[in-house]
Amino acid sequence: MNDDNKLKSINRLFIYSAVVAGILFLRLIADYPTDIIDFSAGIVIIFEKIMIALGIEDIILIISKIPLVALVFASGIFKVVIGLILLFIFKNTAEQGTMIMIKKPIKVIAIGNVVYILGLILFFIFTVSVIGLPVAIIIGILGYIISFLGGISLAIFLGYNICNMLNVSGYTYMYYMIGSFFMVLCQSVYAIGVAFSMYVFPVISIGSFIILLLNKFVFKMSYKIEFNTKREKQPFDRKKIKDIITKGL
Repeated sequence: MNDDNKLKSINRLFIYSAVVAGILFLRLIADYPTDIIDFSAGIVIIFEKIMIALGIEDIILIISKIPLVALVFASGIFKVVIGLILLFIFKNTAEQGTMIMIKKPIKVIAIGNVVYILGLILFFIFTVSVIGLPVAIIIGILGYIISFLGGISLAIFLGYNICNMLNVSGYTYMYYMIGSFFMVLCQSVYAIGVAFSMYVFPVISIGSFIILLLNKFVFKMSYKIEFNTKREKQPFDRKKIKDIITKGL
């Protein structure tokens, strides 16, 4: 097996492992329904009080009447557009994040899990304290931003692998769009979508982003981009276009 085939095998193993981890996470939740219900009820009460304190409970009431799948899909499309804008501005950085997933998949998952779990612990510790509530909100917002930024590289990574499996030649923006809509699709699936939204994608995104920061500011290193980053310009073939249009006439 050559290096290219080994790389593709590692990429697929990376994706499958993340999916299995998310499904196992759901399975563990299913084993403790009473505890999860009590835990979820407590979280809902906490967020209701936060919304009341911010004076936006009416907005939350309106949003709560919209079907969950529609909310997930709409928010997904919104994030795709924002991510595309950020990708246009920070294209090289996003590509580095993708290369980190390709080169260090196990490290990404390991660091992602550690930061994700520590972030949850700190969030809930500060949440139960009235004084620490602002800190909990800051931690939650920071975690979401990191997950969102890392998700841009994850979308490129997924799109890159999908194109490889389909033997399709692509480039960065194409990979991002394919990967982004694949992520939206995964998050919209009943039951399993929760695992992707709350665990699989955030863990991978956070792990990639943390390693990216370490590589850039601590280790002062970067990887060579090994996938197509620009659209290949094909010469205009007038005869070929004409043949396609007149075929069957």
